[in-house]
Amino acid sequence: MRQRYSKIYCAARRPLVSLSVVVVAASIVGCAQTNLVARGLGVEWHGNVRTARAYVVNDGDAASGPFLVYFDADENPVSSNYRPQVTREVPGLAAHERIVLDADFAPLGRAENAQLANVRAITLRVDPKEAVSESKEDDNALVSNLPVTPVQVLFAPILRTQGWIVNDVHNPLVQTLRSPVSGHLTGVQFTAFRCGLASGEQLTATLRDGSTVLGTVTLPIAAFANDCATYPPVIPAGVTGPAFISFQAAPIAVAAGHDYQLEFLMPATGMLHIGMAHDAYDDGTLTIFGEPVGSNDLALRVMIAP
Repeated sequence: MRQRYSKIYCAARRPLVSLSVVVVAASIVGCAQTNLVARGLGVEWHGNVRTARAYVVNDGDAASGPFLVYFDADENPVSSNYRPQVTREVPGLAAHERIVLDADFAPLGRAENAQLANVRAITLRVDPKEAVSESKEDDNALVSNLPVTPVQVLFAPILRTQGWIVNDVHNPLVQTLRSPVSGHLTGVQFTAFRCGLASGEQLTATLRDGSTVLGTVTLPIAAFANDCATYPPVIPAGVTGPAFISFQAAPIAVAAGHDYQLEFLMPATGMLHIGMAHDAYDDGTLTIFGEPVGSNDLALRVMIAP
């Protein structure tokens, strides 16, 4: 039987789960603290649809009190009046509890803000009034840019990674994607670091519908930063860069509610650390050698043109 090398690492870079299904418990020393995290941000912005969805989690070991969440529509130029913002009140989160919040900007459009035509990005801000004392304050915001091309694009959640999963020649990763709408998939964004890989190697990404191959893209490894110690950061707000699988030349038709499989495969020995999220990607399943990997999923930003 072939040896399996991959491990999933948590933010503190300790093994969380190995493929032999060994769970390593970590002891926590010190007083319990709250840590509110802007874990994910999804934006749907096309036609008359102007919505955003936030994933907020208390990553700490102590419950939080009440706090606010802001959805800011970032404009250029900025409106002098009626700048679009949606506020949500959260009564509190227990330790490790997650909440999903929705915002609808459509009712905020008016002549004073050009009917939202100047919105360029959506910024999620968790606890902007600092009502909750936290162990960390640098993970409370996420930004999702709107497309600058004429094609209106649906952005799936942009996620803050919590660790990585190792991908090598022995270890194809398959992430199930469930499209929230019918349309055409134009690209997938993620974050990754290479570790000991030769610069001439390539990563192959294949989108499948069951056994049917819908599209294949190769990415040069040389473009990825060489880092073996830290886990990849949050997915960038833009859609360009080395960790971008583009199907723009031949967009792939997808159906709402249907499952597709995105496979990552390395052609040579070496390791690529692909950013992952824990219990934060809705309707996704990450498998290795056909085995589900707990509640962990690759942190992906999927773009679908209506």
